Amino acid sequence: MQAQTTDAVRGTAIVASSSARQNPVEPAPAAEAVADAQHLQKIRAAAYALYEARGCVEGHELDDWLQAEQQARQPLAGSVQAAASATMAH
Repeated sequence: MQAQTTDAVRGTAIVASSSARQNPVEPAPAAEAVADAQHLQKIRAAAYALYEARGCVEGHELDDWLQAEQQARQPLAGSVQAAASATMAH
């Protein structure tokens, strides 16, 4: 009776591994969580830099955060635009 159970388990493992090969691999949720945490840390740092640049005047937290989010969304657009401006200046 134990041999049949072992064969059944092996059969399940074979089916599972062959179906896993057919399906594309999706990003691991842990990797996405790390990327999200890093993105939020960049926004926090940028918002704090804006706060410091204003002389640490309180009351503009939301403005700083929203501006930092916008900067984080457009890092490539800014570098492409800067490169284009530098090219046109020559």
